[in-house]
Amino acid sequence: MRLREIRRILSIAIISPVFGDIEDEVPLGIEAMSGIRSGYTHRGFDLADTSLEFQFSGKVILKNGQNLTLGISQLAEVNDTFSETSSHLEWTSPTSEKLHIGVSATYRDRNHSTIASGFDLGVFTTYSIHPDWQWRNDVSYDWASQGLYGSTEIAWSYLTSNDSFITITSGLSLIANYEDLDGINDFYSRCSYHYGLSELVSVTPFLGASLLLDHKENRKSSVFGGLLFQVIF
Repeated sequence: MRLREIRRILSIAIISPVFGDIEDEVPLGIEAMSGIRSGYTHRGFDLADTSLEFQFSGKVILKNGQNLTLGISQLAEVNDTFSETSSHLEWTSPTSEKLHIGVSATYRDRNHSTIASGFDLGVFTTYSIHPDWQWRNDVSYDWASQGLYGSTEIAWSYLTSNDSFITITSGLSLIANYEDLDGINDFYSRCSYHYGLSELVSVTPFLGASLLLDHKENRKSSVFGGLLFQVIF
């Protein structure tokens, strides 16, 4: 079985990179994910320690390879009062066999957070360098932080068996007037192991890190890990 077909069964768009037209054969997909993580870092800002999360999304395949994804998520810190509820809408369209463009809109409602609640609007591109290599670029404006956030990242996937694969994503982010900060923000990386218990159920242990590059006070680099349980309906 090809790597793209394995990814179509196991991967969920809200926790892994966008890999072109992996959902082309499914006109409507509904996916749910729950899990636990040792820490929650958002765009280089360390917001919570050990947390539980749940995510639910639906994807509709439109004409000419376009697709629309709507998702909601809830994350709550286990031993403290931080929580975040978000809703997400994303549209993507192919401009060629290898290049996709898209826009996204997200609203995040946070409690007891160092970053305020607010609306985020972004544009992005994904380019298939190779069937196993993807390059993504994002730029968004965050009304809560009143600034711009941009990132460029490379994702590599490797098939380990007929039921599993590894994905490693690494990227660099920059910010402009974001939480009153400017310049290079962080270098981040994440390694995930996707294992399919069946065609519709999978588990994903992961390990990630955010290395801050701005050397500002009251900010620190972080390392986190977790385990996700995914179901496709």
